[in-house]
Amino acid sequence: MTPGRLQAILQTIGARNTSIARDRVRCSCLLAPWTHPGGKDSTPSMVVFPEGKYGDPIYSCQACHHDGSLRDLVLLLWHKTGLNMMNTIEALDGPDAPVKPPEGKEVQNPFLHEKAARLAKLQHDGGAHEVYRRRRQTEDAPWHDKYAIAASDDVPEIPWAEYEPYLTEAIHPYAEARGIYLDTWLEWELGVDTRMRRILFPMRDHHGRLIAISGRLYEEKKCVRCGGQVVTMAPIPPAKKGKRICGNCGKEPPPKYLHSKGFHRNVFLYGEHMLPNDSGTRLYVVEGHLDALMLWQAGYRPVVATLGTKVGESQVERLVHYASIPRRPMRIVLVVHDGDEAGHSMGAMVKNMIARRVPCFTRPCPDGSDPASMLPHEHRQLLGEPWGKGVDTQIAMG
Repeated sequence: MTPGRLQAILQTIGARNTSIARDRVRCSCLLAPWTHPGGKDSTPSMVVFPEGKYGDPIYSCQACHHDGSLRDLVLLLWHKTGLNMMNTIEALDGPDAPVKPPEGKEVQNPFLHEKAARLAKLQHDGGAHEVYRRRRQTEDAPWHDKYAIAASDDVPEIPWAEYEPYLTEAIHPYAEARGIYLDTWLEWELGVDTRMRRILFPMRDHHGRLIAISGRLYEEKKCVRCGGQVVTMAPIPPAKKGKRICGNCGKEPPPKYLHSKGFHRNVFLYGEHMLPNDSGTRLYVVEGHLDALMLWQAGYRPVVATLGTKVGESQVERLVHYASIPRRPMRIVLVVHDGDEAGHSMGAMVKNMIARRVPCFTRPCPDGSDPASMLPHEHRQLLGEPWGKGVDTQIAMG
């Protein structure tokens, strides 16, 4: 897609102060009414690139730090404003998007065939494809993108035999010190990798398939390479935090969390395989693995984790779907985010992306804390009694 064509598309969805700089387009942030102070972006802060990693245009705002696929941004604006943006979707997926792979060349875009099928469906139905049609809430369920929910179905399953050797019947001392009970350890199938010094979290999709393994360091102050002590160097301005290195070998320690190769965390929710077993009237949403485990064992169920503060479109569509399963009472989505700036941004993002399709509320933890570090009585002060006892009044007041 040429920058000129991209600029024209942006102008049709309300972009202001557009300009072309080399191979990209600058404009005022389209999310400014929801993410910028005062709801305005006086300086063009959004940069849109004609082609991203998979061929789709991508955007990034240097002010509010939102980024992602331009197509997902158009869908988000559709949700928020209610304006039909089918023509924009067709412009992004249509005429100059290749629908057939060039002969003798390898296809670089893994979503190429999906785009071709989507375009053919649009042409056949006269532009009334159910995926992009904005529906009002019906008796069954509010509108959601079913293709976003099925995004994890293409992720290959990991054989259980690869993870089984890490299972232990005894809880690891680190998890016990963090307040995890043995029943929770066994129910969520946690394991231990002694060689890499990590607690392992098996991650299953909504079908129950094992699609990823996540590992968290349980000895952050020891180097996993040589066993030396990890120290923090004095910060060098303008950096706010000092660099962490091993005092023995001088190398940087590995990241706190490691996931399976090729795993994309923003296409599913940690704990969604537990949802069929829980009949709670509210769906709790947290950031991390330990946050989910602590709320779950305290009785706040069902609970899922986004595994970070940058929430993906697929994760939000899943929340809407799981909160409004047909023939079940609608659940309230309750986002229990960390008490820091990133946590507050995450809570606001989820609430805006759900766009009133299901009831959604946020519950910030006290400053500097998260659900995993809070005690049971602090959970009750924040959320009320589990299983809906005493929670309705707090939510109504929130």
